Amino acid sequence: MNRNITIGLLGLSIVATPVWISTSLAGPADQAMLLQEKSPAFHGKVGAVDTSAGTLTVDGMVIRITASSKLTKADKAISLADIKVGDDVHGTTKQMADGKTEALTVKVGPQETKPKP
Repeated sequence: MNRNITIGLLGLSIVATPVWISTSLAGPADQAMLLQEKSPAFHGKVGAVDTSAGTLTVDGMVIRITASSKLTKADKAISLADIKVGDDVHGTTKQMADGKTEALTVKVGPQETKPKP
């Protein structure tokens, strides 16, 4: 019985080690890139801000703002109350299990365009 448990644990560690190593070796830039690839982007004008519900409506899409959402304006941290109706915003979101959309990042201001080479 103990031998089977030992073999099972050894097998699990062999399978789990490559996954742990690959995620722990990814630097902050790699992790940010993975986050962007998996996070739907949004941009548009703010239609409503509800600080009591912790939501922001952008072009009809209701986005939940949580403690982990990163809100910025001119590269400075801001709060939901600092965002006004009519502001141009852009950022990234994630879809939650309950079907609601949660903000990962929200940047106030026009969306930056990348210069063409």
